[in-house]
Amino acid sequence: MPTPRGNAASTALDNKIYVIGGWTTQDSAVVETYDPSTNSWSTKASMPTPRNGLAAAVVNGKIYAIGGWSGTATTNAVEVYDPVSNTWSSAAPLPVATVGLGA
Repeated sequence: MPTPRGNAASTALDNKIYVIGGWTTQDSAVVETYDPSTNSWSTKASMPTPRNGLAAAVVNGKIYAIGGWSGTATTNAVEVYDPVSNTWSSAAPLPVATVGLGA
């Protein structure tokens, strides 16, 4: 993986593995994909809210980055990645800030 990190979220979409956010020496917004068919990594648009301990899930062809730890606090942020346009948008926040969750 190009960017070593812990506490990242991961999910699969369109035969690629997405690794999102995590912790390096600080919260990360990095998004990288692994394509097993070419055995290669590529970098995608960074997540708007750098964080670690988040969850990721795919719904209707889009990736949802949910909750996590951002800066000095747990966050309720939910952001949506569109792989077709390589862009992020905000979604309704979680009712309660959450870290270390699964989706």
